[in-house]
Amino acid sequence: VYYDSLLNKFQLNGVSIQNSLLKTINSFSEANDLKVINFLEPHVKINNDLTIKTYDFTIEGDFNNINQLIYKLEQQTKFGEVISVNFEKKKNFKSGKFYLQARVLLRNYR
Repeated sequence: VYYDSLLNKFQLNGVSIQNSLLKTINSFSEANDLKVINFLEPHVKINNDLTIKTYDFTIEGDFNNINQLIYKLEQQTKFGEVISVNFEKKKNFKSGKFYLQARVLLRNYR
């Protein structure tokens, strides 16, 4: 019961971490006006008995909302550690407007 409560608290409901991570990102994005641009298959590296998975995804939206998502992933869930965030300001040439994208790398050890 204790371990089940921990899994529910940290949003790891028995399904794969990749599915839980994507669900968390999507629900946060819908509530905070962010757009998930891509979510790539994790890069897997096996070192002795340790499996290291690195998840790579790109988010588009407001700087503060993206930072809130990163904070949520690092502090309020146990998916892993954010090892890299690369912000890039881009321009939509049709409309002439600028937008912000962030490529995030999140590493998980098992």
